[in-house]
Amino acid sequence: MIRHLSSRGITRRQTLKFIGAIGGTAVASQSFPFVTDARAQIVDFPAPPKAGLVPPGSNLATAYMNQLQTIIDDPVFPDSLYALTCAEMSDLPFDGKSLKSNQYTDDAPQGSLKTAPVGPTLEFFRGELSGVYLQNFMTDCGPDAMLSGDSSYYTPHGFTATNLHTHGLHVSPSQPSDDVLIQVNAKGTHAHAMTGMTTFDASYPYYYDLRGDHPVGTFWYHPHKHGSVSAQMATGMAGALLIRNGTDIPDFEDLLASECNITRDDEVVMVLQTIDYYPAKGGASGEVTYDPALYYGVPGQDQNDSCVDASATQTSVMCINGVPSPTLSIRPGEIKRLRLINATVGTVFVPRFSASEGEFVKPTGEAPELFAIATDGIALPKPQPFWDIFIHDDAPYYPIDYDATAGTAAYLMVAELITIAPGQRVDLLVKAPASEGTFYLFGVDGNNAPTVVTTGNDYDGSSILYRELMMTLSVTGTKRDDADAQKLPTLKLFKNTMINRPPEGWSLKSKELPAIDYHLKFQSNPSIDPGQKNKDG
Repeated sequence: MIRHLSSRGITRRQTLKFIGAIGGTAVASQSFPFVTDARAQIVDFPAPPKAGLVPPGSNLATAYMNQLQTIIDDPVFPDSLYALTCAEMSDLPFDGKSLKSNQYTDDAPQGSLKTAPVGPTLEFFRGELSGVYLQNFMTDCGPDAMLSGDSSYYTPHGFTATNLHTHGLHVSPSQPSDDVLIQVNAKGTHAHAMTGMTTFDASYPYYYDLRGDHPVGTFWYHPHKHGSVSAQMATGMAGALLIRNGTDIPDFEDLLASECNITRDDEVVMVLQTIDYYPAKGGASGEVTYDPALYYGVPGQDQNDSCVDASATQTSVMCINGVPSPTLSIRPGEIKRLRLINATVGTVFVPRFSASEGEFVKPTGEAPELFAIATDGIALPKPQPFWDIFIHDDAPYYPIDYDATAGTAAYLMVAELITIAPGQRVDLLVKAPASEGTFYLFGVDGNNAPTVVTTGNDYDGSSILYRELMMTLSVTGTKRDDADAQKLPTLKLFKNTMINRPPEGWSLKSKELPAIDYHLKFQSNPSIDPGQKNKDG
């Protein structure tokens, strides 16, 4: 048993949630020091579904707490509890076809309807407890690869077994938090587990204690069960995880709202995915499904037992929030915050706006401008003084200069900011031109943008860079009523000491990490410092 060491007082958000429960509906508080406006929006971009909260006292909440009590003593009900279920969905619209594959679905009563192969967006608040009740009811297309012994370390297997990894959070790597060495088998199955893995049947109660100074920003979640990660992510099993400010002290997100009028209404979550499928065996025209053994090329796969045709050819489609080549409408002169998350298995993106839909063509005249404000969930630090593009506090903050000269500090800076490798996140501000027009966001290579990735560095010599259309930006409509209040952040804003970033000067060689007051005592591996950043950052 892992013992809960201290009690927590009721939080501001818990109070509001309980008030909502008394009124008959458990609601998620959206209380912030700065109030966002409720202006009319031009909305045609496919936002991911937003996860609903599980109400205290519900059957889901009871099941979660009952299982959590078998792992830690006297747990406190989390401020925010979500319910993710891994299960096969049929007739999911995708790429003009009917997709059948394993997906993350939302079991909370207030969750948004799932309409695309992308996980629901979760929101955690720093300084609070968050929980995710993960249930597994996945089924498999064709026979699973049942392995034993050392071969399980390098051979794909356990396609219906899973777990949950919160990518990039500064939380404990041990149970019941972000422990990737657990395995949740699908209900009624007994998939092989590698040495050192702890198995659970059908469900697991994840429990995250976010420290009060955790950076706010863009993170994500995905399965991390060794042997089946790529196969599950290839069907869209990944989603955005946003860390919000749960305190009354303004931080990055609040300062953007108060100083620049760039609010939560201006956020655009963009989960970049590549979804794979095969034509279904004996299915109607347009019915597609997924075979993980074919995806991995597992030897000895018997096509007679598969749910796809023997001559099946894999199709891989790049999409944003589960939709191929979507369109985002933006008003002239408007500023939007793009939260880009690379949730692909192995694709790298270098985004740049084009004047052509069919191939990359550099725009002439006025075009959308891009500015970087955060990478991997962390607000960017103030630039080094030798970068002469930043000369005073009112200078624009990290503008993306696609024409930066190779070999210069500016070139390397831009290349690092816009090269989005698998697992990485980049927050960009896009400012629309003053007049209407249509632009196309492309993935480009070193011939069209600064990049740290070459065009031929994959295992077989092919490019891992995506060099095709990603999405369309339609600049249309009238100028916003509050357009004059919107402005780009400056160096002065990013010098603000209220923005929480990881402390400077950490020395991994000396193993000197700051002391952290955590509420959980970890018995599964006492040698692990609870303050250790989780395993793949």
